[in-house]
Amino acid sequence: MYTLTAHILIGPGNVDGLRIPTHALYLIEQQAPTWSLVPTGIDPQGSPAAGRLDWTPTTEDLLEDGLLMLGLHVGGFPELQKRADQWFTRSWRGEVNLACDIAIDPLKELHAMNRAQDWQHHLVIAVLSRCEAIERLHVLRQYHFGMDLCSFRAGRYKTAEGFNPVTCDLSPFSFHDDDDDAPLPDEPF
Repeated sequence: MYTLTAHILIGPGNVDGLRIPTHALYLIEQQAPTWSLVPTGIDPQGSPAAGRLDWTPTTEDLLEDGLLMLGLHVGGFPELQKRADQWFTRSWRGEVNLACDIAIDPLKELHAMNRAQDWQHHLVIAVLSRCEAIERLHVLRQYHFGMDLCSFRAGRYKTAEGFNPVTCDLSPFSFHDDDDDAPLPDEPF
């Protein structure tokens, strides 16, 4: 069964917020998790939008693998792309399985390079409580982008009428580059 457990909207912005979401990144967790990058069709430069891309991340760095996908495809950082061209065994511009298409040490170096980039983007991240990436949210502090982070705790119950509604407790949490003292949640939501 496919389950959407997180999604990220990304687009031009700064610490004040997201102006226009140009892409959405969805984490689908099943037997093998998949990050799916989809253009929103809204491009402030008027460039044609590419189609959907799927990456199979590593289980150890699920979140950073998704952020690397954003850095390469949306951030468009030339040095990062040049290194990716050298280290991936097949093109990173199509479907990728990170466990097979790149060695672990170069992948870790790409993560480090991605964290060092000067992002001119803002991310809105929504994470469901059953998401595997939830334990790794602390790595977000190492990135240089504006961000809003929300968690969803959902529960299902059956009413006397037989309905099965979903209730959500939306817990907003936001921090930015200049918010180094802002605490991360004690519990992973």
